Amino acid sequence: MAEQTPPRRALAPTASAPAAPGNGAPPSAPRPARAARHRVARRGRFLTAPRAALTLIALAVALTIALGGLNPVDADDTPQIPTGQVNQPLSIGPATVSLARVRHADALPPIAPAIADTTYFFAVMTVSNTSAKPLVVTPVASALALDVAGPAAARPSLYRLDDSLAVRAFPPGVPLTVVAVWPAPRASLPQEARLTLSTLTWYEYFSSDDAEWQVSTPAYAITAPIEEVPPR
Repeated sequence: MAEQTPPRRALAPTASAPAAPGNGAPPSAPRPARAARHRVARRGRFLTAPRAALTLIALAVALTIALGGLNPVDADDTPQIPTGQVNQPLSIGPATVSLARVRHADALPPIAPAIADTTYFFAVMTVSNTSAKPLVVTPVASALALDVAGPAAARPSLYRLDDSLAVRAFPPGVPLTVVAVWPAPRASLPQEARLTLSTLTWYEYFSSDDAEWQVSTPAYAITAPIEEVPPR
């Protein structure tokens, strides 16, 4: 008589086996896929249509500039100095200055001795002290700047035109014709020069009883042709 084999029971699913779908819901996505969808969703909230348009415009402008199709305009912040004229009395505070002419020579003894590789520029002007006290020469000379002498040029030496003596001071109310002398390295001679006059301001020191005129800001710029000193 044949033995009867007992019926086999189905094995229960283990914890590691994937569960079969029951109610039709899609299986949960793996963790990396959920993180990627989260990042895309965050970008979608911040990259709206206006932001996207601005981003595209900025990229287009940057690309155009890089290729040379658009030159950005540089704003000129250089302050404009009022223009003065030759033979025009211009006030610099305690005095007026009237430029007559600008001249050039490699030497003009005794005020401009001959020196190798050195040339000279001369500005003939009339200075009138409009204050009530004598005005020493140092602040007046410091208020004069000639572009052809170079940006690093020291203040000029001032001499009286009639006797070539060095100016020490300007008396009140007496016009004095002087020559301002700038030494400069020899180079190609330009056709014109620009003289800048700066305002002088009176400064008093709280720590002492000292007071003096000091150079403040550029007040006028005068352009004049450069003439050669006639041979003597």
